[in-house]
Formats: sequence, structure tokens, C-alpha cells
Amino acid sequence: MISEKDINRNPHVIYADSLREIIIHNHKHGGTKGTTTHVPEIDEIFRWEERSVNIWGGYAGMGKSTILNILKLLRVIYSNKKIGIFTPETYPPEYYYNQLIQAYVGLGVEKYHHNQMTIEQHLAALDFIKSNFFYISSNNLDEVTPVVIFKIFEDLIKDEGITDVVIDPFNQLDRDWERSKRDDRYVGDFCVQSKRFAVKHDVIVDIVVHPPASAAKKEKGQDEYKILDIYDFAGGAQWANKSDNMLVYYRPYFCRDRKNTECVLKSIRIKKYGLNGFPGQVFLTYDFEKNRYFIFDRDIFDVDKPPILQQTIFHNFTEPDDKDDTPF
Repeated sequence: MISEKDINRNPHVIYADSLREIIIHNHKHGGTKGTTTHVPEIDEIFRWEERSVNIWGGYAGMGKSTILNILKLLRVIYSNKKIGIFTPETYPPEYYYNQLIQAYVGLGVEKYHHNQMTIEQHLAALDFIKSNFFYISSNNLDEVTPVVIFKIFEDLIKDEGITDVVIDPFNQLDRDWERSKRDDRYVGDFCVQSKRFAVKHDVIVDIVVHPPASAAKKEKGQDEYKILDIYDFAGGAQWANKSDNMLVYYRPYFCRDRKNTECVLKSIRIKKYGLNGFPGQVFLTYDFEKNRYFIFDRDIFDVDKPPILQQTIFHNFTEPDDKDDTPF
């Protein structure tokens, strides 16, 4: 029997007793973990989760977009997901698609590559990529504000069934001056807007961000830039405060030797500890000829090979304070 109290419940409130079955299920079986990246070592520090917002940061030219694209490709191959991406810095679009094809096949795409794939391999990979990745062009747009770009993503969700939204990078969006505020508050509002979009459409939103030039500092006596942290990005700690997860990509020998491809993927903010990993880092190397990453001698595309659990986990990581006036 429905009581008068139940009838008069506020429709905008989710009451605890309405979640009873979910709570009992989680008690018996555990809460739902984020979905795998298909790289066990990375799963220890980060997992995908629908309706989440992830921030990816790093110095210019080190490869933060590459690691994100490779992880998205694994997600497409093994989890049957579809990716919509706004990445004007990766231009022309055939270069973006060829990068994915190179990683998918593990061979070169260009004539000058000594390990060039066959035309049959190239076209077969193109047929796979064309159904799962969608490159948004801004050529016919008068402006590319967050409102405009999210409307295009919304259309791709309806028309193509995309599950993941990538904005690479944030600073290529035109600023919505009607909503413009102090930089850190503008970033906070954008993250809130992204989160609402992710929840409404049941998708993942990934945003690539850059540090300001002032963050590229070398410690005294050191030849390399320091690894970035939460407060090193334009917009301050709002990126971490208003997102679900935040990761940085770093090459420790970048300044001394550009050919040295040793790199670090580090999670510096994980909202749901345990379910989506713990803050920590994974060490990898990048193969230019294959456009793939390796952990020691294991190609991360070899998902059936046993993992090498070599990362550092920082269980005592401290979350940033949620303050609007954080320095940036």
C-alpha cells in the first residue's frame, strides 16, 4: 500500500530506501569496479568508469595525447566502445586516423617506414577504425565553445552510439564570454558542465589540459622538468576538485635525449579509491615504429600475457582542498 508520505515525496530527491536492493547487492558482492583499461598494471592506478570525467595532463610534445589515444583504441578493440574526439591540434584528420591504424596493426603506414604494412592491412584497419572513431572538424564552425562542441557530441551519441567523448585539448575551445569568469572558476564551471553531460548521456568525458609556461621549471642542478602535480595546471586545482580522476604523463629523459622513450603514467587524483584504482604510477616505453607502448618487453596490446606489477601506489595520497581561490 502506498502511503500519503510516499505520494508527497519530493521528485528531485533520491531517498536512501529506494536504493535498498542496490545496497544489499553491493554488500553481498562488492561495489561495481570501474572497467578495465586492458592493461593490468594501469588498472592498479586507474580504471574507466561510465559517467565520469577524467583529466589528462602533461608537458607539450611529450605524448599525453598518444597514451590517451592508445588506451582508447584498446577500449574499442576489447570493450566494443566508440570514441568521439575533438582534437584540432592533431591535424590533418588523416594523420589522426593513420596514427590509430599504425597502433592497431603494429606496422608503419608511410612509404618511408621500413616496416610498412601492406595496402590490404591498411584498408582492413581503416574499415575497423571508421566505425569506431569520429573526428570532429571545426572548419565549418563559426565558434567552438563548450556549448557548441557538446551539442556535436550529443548528435554523435544519437547517430553513431559513441560511448566516450574526448576534448584534446581544452585550450582549443573558444571561451564562452557570456559565462566567463576568473580562470579557475571558469575551469570549475566547465568541469561541472562536463560531468552533467557525462551523467545525462552515460558516457565518459576525457579532457586533455596543458600547464602554463611558468610550470616548465627545472629543479636546481637537474636537467629535466619536474613531474607535474595538481597545482601546476592552468586553472589550478579546480581540474582535480571538479573531476573524477586526474592523470599526468611524463618523460623523465625528454630534455636530455628526445629519442629516449621511457615514460611514466601517474594518477594524481582518483575519486573512488579501490573501485577505480589508487593514486600511483606505471613505467612504460614507447615504440615509434609501432606507435605502441611496452611494459618491459611486453606489448600492452598482448592482453593475454601476464602483467608485470611494477608501479608505485601512493595509498596516503592527500586530496586537494576544494577552494575557489586556489592559486594557478
